[in-house]
Amino acid sequence: MEPDKRTAKMIQGGPPETLAGGRRECVLHLGLPRTGTKTLQWHLFARHSEIHYLGMFIGRQFPESRLHRGVRDPSLRGIMDEIAWGAQEWPNIARCRLLFRAAIAAALDRGQIPVWSWEGMSMDDRERRAARAERFRKVFGPCKVAITLRHPVRLLESVYFMIVRRNNRELRYGHPWYEPIDDWIRNSFAGEIGPYLDYEATIDIYREVFGADAVRVFLFEDLRSDPERYVTDWCDFVGIDGLEGVGLGSGKAENRSSAAMIRRARGLQRSTLFGKAFSRMGPKARLAFLRMPSLRGGEPVRISPAGRERIAEATRDQNRRLAERYGLPLERYGYPL
Repeated sequence: MEPDKRTAKMIQGGPPETLAGGRRECVLHLGLPRTGTKTLQWHLFARHSEIHYLGMFIGRQFPESRLHRGVRDPSLRGIMDEIAWGAQEWPNIARCRLLFRAAIAAALDRGQIPVWSWEGMSMDDRERRAARAERFRKVFGPCKVAITLRHPVRLLESVYFMIVRRNNRELRYGHPWYEPIDDWIRNSFAGEIGPYLDYEATIDIYREVFGADAVRVFLFEDLRSDPERYVTDWCDFVGIDGLEGVGLGSGKAENRSSAAMIRRARGLQRSTLFGKAFSRMGPKARLAFLRMPSLRGGEPVRISPAGRERIAEATRDQNRRLAERYGLPLERYGYPL
């Protein structure tokens, strides 16, 4: 897509600082994973009349999302391939900026606000997170930035469910995968778990790149305790009509965990016969099998006291700083402090 003359003129000398009235032009939602992201993506961002949702379009609500790797159109996919997903050491920032301005020009004329929502922006090591934030600023211009936190122990218990589902759906190890949650914590703490607990660093990166006044922290626990208020706060942050947002987004809950899935993965690992049959299935069939309801009840998987203390030691200091900086009620929700 080639930008028209009006769009090309917009970016001469760099991206515009703000829209008329001082409003920042784009909203970035960084995750964290397992913090109600799909509830916002499926029911608020993709449906609100005042939002021009750019992605990620992921999940059963968006069956065609794979066409553009979860973003709105091929042009946006090309931008994200270059500045976010790929290994481009020297991305063509000027071209990406032109394409982005062309992609959102009509939405801005309609008074809509472009919104990105992508859990992966809060993952990876710090160097990659910082480089990605800088590229976003250069291409998207000044943005509002939001990140949603969750009690770190409850977060990892939910992430564990996601890991079990992912490893078995994709058959990442060539066979059914299962580790008890405390073994997973111990074996992965310095690896894939790290970014989930490094949320203050992500917040600081985006504060430095986009400005302290641009960044807001939300809490998953607020979504659970008062969904209507949570959605209203989101609408106020984005700058859209709250009544419409509450009608679309409150009372919705997606991506619930399932103790039955964990039990089923454990059984697959223990049975050679069923494990081989499971391995011969395609990814969709494996996921459907894992999601089958269980005839037996089950308690949610919980991390041991030793594991909880390790997580508390890794997050306590940053929780104190964030509670003070943003006035967050972390003590009310039992965060390590």
